[in-house]
Amino acid sequence: MYCRHTRRLKLTELLYWATDDYKPTTFSRPLLKLSTYKGTEPFFESLRHVTLEIQSFSAHVACRSIFAYDLQSISLAIGKPGDESSTSRMVDALFDLIASHSVKLESLKLEYGDFTATDAFRASWEKRLANLVGRLDRTAPKLKRIDFSPLQSGNVIVPALATMKGLQDIALGWGQSDTLHKYSLPQDSFGSLRAIKLNSEWCPQLSPLFLLSNISSTAMERISVEASLDVAEVVRTNRLVASQWPKTLRQYHLGWFPFGTDTVNPTGIIPSHPSVLSSLLDEILQCHQLRILSLPIEYPWELTDEHITALVRALPELRSLELGSKNRSTVAEYPPRVTVKGLTSIAVGLSYLESLTMDINVTDPSLDETALEAAANPRIRKFSTYNVGRGRPEVVRDRIRKLFPSLNQVHVEELRGISGGVSGTARNDEDVDNAW
Repeated sequence: MYCRHTRRLKLTELLYWATDDYKPTTFSRPLLKLSTYKGTEPFFESLRHVTLEIQSFSAHVACRSIFAYDLQSISLAIGKPGDESSTSRMVDALFDLIASHSVKLESLKLEYGDFTATDAFRASWEKRLANLVGRLDRTAPKLKRIDFSPLQSGNVIVPALATMKGLQDIALGWGQSDTLHKYSLPQDSFGSLRAIKLNSEWCPQLSPLFLLSNISSTAMERISVEASLDVAEVVRTNRLVASQWPKTLRQYHLGWFPFGTDTVNPTGIIPSHPSVLSSLLDEILQCHQLRILSLPIEYPWELTDEHITALVRALPELRSLELGSKNRSTVAEYPPRVTVKGLTSIAVGLSYLESLTMDINVTDPSLDETALEAAANPRIRKFSTYNVGRGRPEVVRDRIRKLFPSLNQVHVEELRGISGGVSGTARNDEDVDNAW
């Protein structure tokens, strides 16, 4: 009775200890029993949304009965149940079921989660995805969102997606490789697209700029990119986005890592690097309808109160702003140049802002209660930074509470010689950043 009214199903197979790869696991036994149901009425009559993370051979088999329903959304993370040959057969069977029952499908997420897979298998995985897209273009008229990872090169799947009818939202992630794009796209590629999410941070030779520049849609609302880029490429990306979609863009995230630099640093301290020029931000200020702006970087921002004032004037609709460094830096090298005066501009000019990440100097001994009161912003429900200047933790905590009185939890890190991280959240906070 209960299964007949189930609309959403989420199952995760974390670990299994079967000595035989083909022996049913604790996870798969209930599904296997359900798959043998012989009643005249569908067992999951109301099932519409499925999220599955499966590892074992028996789980792959058991899940086939679930994909025999006409689902609206599917999220499937696949592990390696055996050797790559048997895994390929399992994938083919599941993909065939998805394509055969896709008339109501609106959202599809497929991920292969085995990091030990060979390059040859990842290439075959991408080819299978491309073949599935070709079938879905004919059988899934309502499909709007696709999320695929990891890709080997994108040379097969990207052209297939570029011409797919009605596609509005895509997310693509690449595995670690030295691949380059080796394809061309027609002028009308991605004509109906409204949102794109790209993650190529493990592919230092793969620039997201090529794909973004081939989007013909004039109605892009959300763009999220994680990539390994040099500064010039970042500037070109921001310029392209600002010139193509200044009136429609609502959310923009560009997380980039220094091109050709080893960013793995167990101490969390970056070596001496030039701070990032604030001119990297100038182009994107043309997108006046932005609600979420996220530009986290490895280097400290070279921002001043004047830059913050310009940002406030250009982007009055912001709900979430992230301009902080993702890495700790010594205060002696990079003291924050944004002061409480910049926070005053934010409090006055950004009436919708709820989440803020920014390097701010709140330890200036000349700060008085009047300045803190003028900059106080009770609308902020989430704040974080790695750099607040040099000062005692109790002073930092007290001033953060005064600046953002809605934060009921404020955490201050104390590290010798290094700026301490600060974070705070409001009670019952709904994370406004989690909109991608």
